[in-house]
Amino acid sequence: FRMEPITSPPCIGADVYIGGQKAEVVSFTTERVEVETLPYTTGRFDVVVSRCGIDAVRENGFTYGDVLWERVLLPVILPIDVSGAFGSLWRTEVAGMNLSGSARVSSNPNLICVLPIGCGPFAGPFLPPRPSFAQPTDGPGQILYIEGSEPRDIHLTLRVRDVSREHESLGTELPVVWEDDAYGPNTFFAIPDIPRGPLYRHKLRLYRVDVAEPAELEVRIVDENNQVTSTHFVTLSAGREDAGYVLAPPYAELDLEPIAATPGTRRAIVIRTPPEGLYWGFLSVTNNATQQITTVRP
Repeated sequence: FRMEPITSPPCIGADVYIGGQKAEVVSFTTERVEVETLPYTTGRFDVVVSRCGIDAVRENGFTYGDVLWERVLLPVILPIDVSGAFGSLWRTEVAGMNLSGSARVSSNPNLICVLPIGCGPFAGPFLPPRPSFAQPTDGPGQILYIEGSEPRDIHLTLRVRDVSREHESLGTELPVVWEDDAYGPNTFFAIPDIPRGPLYRHKLRLYRVDVAEPAELEVRIVDENNQVTSTHFVTLSAGREDAGYVLAPPYAELDLEPIAATPGTRRAIVIRTPPEGLYWGFLSVTNNATQQITTVRP
């Protein structure tokens, strides 16, 4: 770490976070910080040294476990077509390419995998459009794990479409969220300029990606003058882990119809994360007549 920007008095000591977890500081000098790590989920995480409100970050600086795993959030995965409002029939499709030639992609790293066969649906350079997961989902999201030193050689796309109206549209691309793009701990992230109107239904979807434990997020609705018009406390349900790997992330949703349908000034969403954890969220806006989806992300 380059510590010079955060070593000036009157600050004493430092806070250290590995992933979304606060580590116990054993000793601190302006040249060296020694910490004791606590049990955590398997994976490679950023290390953040925070002092006087200034952070020094080492990306992917610490690995829990023996294998380099990077996790990716797929925020909505439907194992089968699901009926929705106004006669809609929703389908998700995830696909991608493995340009590394060696990286392994898995929905559960605890499953035994022997290349080139026996790795389930994610073997080979092309990922299938409707992969199966080891167990039914606990919520709409799933975590994929990518093994290897160059995880970004895996390129993924995720789409959702209403197959009852596929003559009108091929669907909407949903975000594929890398762990490094999550927010927290103890930070804010915003979704600006909420699309509004009575013809649409709005849903805020929130996730935790570091562990499967539940958490509470503070959601503020802010007007164009940066004034908070309402505050909501949303509890994420517990997710699912398997021997240290998060498979189904903790999740919560907030219906914004009463907020988004009212006339007036523009609105934004500001989410405050708890003192621990890594979080992400986005807004889905669906047209009641056409079922076309717009996604608004941080």
